[in-house]
Amino acid sequence: MHYFNWFLNGFYRKNQLKPLTIVKGNHEYRGNGSDIYPEHFGRSYYSFRHGDVFFIVLDTGEGGETVWKPGHHLLYTDTAQLLSEQQEWLERITASEAFKSARYRIVVAHASPFKYHAKFYGNTIRKLAGKFFFGAK
Repeated sequence: MHYFNWFLNGFYRKNQLKPLTIVKGNHEYRGNGSDIYPEHFGRSYYSFRHGDVFFIVLDTGEGGETVWKPGHHLLYTDTAQLLSEQQEWLERITASEAFKSARYRIVVAHASPFKYHAKFYGNTIRKLAGKFFFGAK
């Protein structure tokens, strides 16, 4: 059984009435089934509003190089292009009335906007959405 089917089937059996928000991370870039992620989940970044809360789900990319040797999964996404498109999208949605009128705004991402041991991820989300966390520079 495919990894995504296994995950989703297990989730829905146990929590049938609970909402699920998928956030793409490094295992979905290089792991089992990374080449078919969009077939299961669609675009890897999105937003939605639930009541008075506006959610932004970001795709913070994958910082490794494509490796062409046995035992390594291939990278299936042009991360630079993805981040550029996503940044334009983020500017548009944060200018929307739905975003501006929400009482609460929540950003969900695989990577933290704060620095930690995996330097790439902190740098990537800072470039993508840093002004929302730390103000304009």
